[in-house]
Amino acid sequence: MSILNKKPYLGAISGGPDSIALLNMYHRHIKVVCTVKYNKRVNCQDDVDCVQELCDKYKIPLEVLDVTPEIYQQYQSENNFQNQARKIRYDFFCTVAKKYNINKILVAHQLDDFLETSYIEFAKNSKNLFYGIKDKSSYNELTIYRPLLMKYRKKTLQRYCDDLGLKYVLDSSNESDEYERNRVRKIITTMSNEQIHSLLKKTLKYNHEHRKLQVKVNDYFEKWKLNDFNIKMFKTFNENEQYYLIYEFLNFHKIYRPNQNKIHGIISFIQGMNGKEYRLDEKTILIKENFCLTIKIK
Repeated sequence: MSILNKKPYLGAISGGPDSIALLNMYHRHIKVVCTVKYNKRVNCQDDVDCVQELCDKYKIPLEVLDVTPEIYQQYQSENNFQNQARKIRYDFFCTVAKKYNINKILVAHQLDDFLETSYIEFAKNSKNLFYGIKDKSSYNELTIYRPLLMKYRKKTLQRYCDDLGLKYVLDSSNESDEYERNRVRKIITTMSNEQIHSLLKKTLKYNHEHRKLQVKVNDYFEKWKLNDFNIKMFKTFNENEQYYLIYEFLNFHKIYRPNQNKIHGIISFIQGMNGKEYRLDEKTILIKENFCLTIKIK
């Protein structure tokens, strides 16, 4: 993906080599930098200092979210720290975007991130219509661009920083095997070039084969949304289409990457005659109301 215009972007920049490289490469396009201090590591201030130094060099304002226990408490319904951190940072990005009247953000996902995600999805035999990470997506009113995604591997970006003498911090928490993503990351880094190429080719083939269905589902979803998520309309779609419509429905309501059991449970709830409420998580309830589906947040 290439950036097509010079309109201002936010930059989502941590102290890691990927995002430091992104900021150095695209600083002319970035009006404001956002970084999050999670306070989960003793050296987390070092991350902020690296970002601040590069922002000072290019005279770019830096917005920092210092995550307190009170903020974590607000996101306690998330089922693990990685999901919690994602919600915290993207809600923060949206706040900064509104402050500066900018609706686009650059994020430093790179090829290893893409392959890690597709590896997990193949391992789980996921029914997602797209494997990996998209180079363009959205969160609320914010459009997310990932210009490094299909161009560079992590080790290449680290070497780029080293060659230019750019300071960065390696996140020691990535070495922990507590999270699936970290375990898969280690597998990807030990793959040969041939294995990497094979996984990439397999992923691109999968995405190409499912592209037409994705376009059709997107079209159906927009029509369903215009009809206020009418239950009678939902029942006109076939079983496969219903599955993906619920997936899109949950993403639309910021419930990301739902598992298959949850989706099938929701379909059974919609098709059933009994019950008007279905609990999605601790705070979110799906409701049948006036023959339509609505979401209620407690």
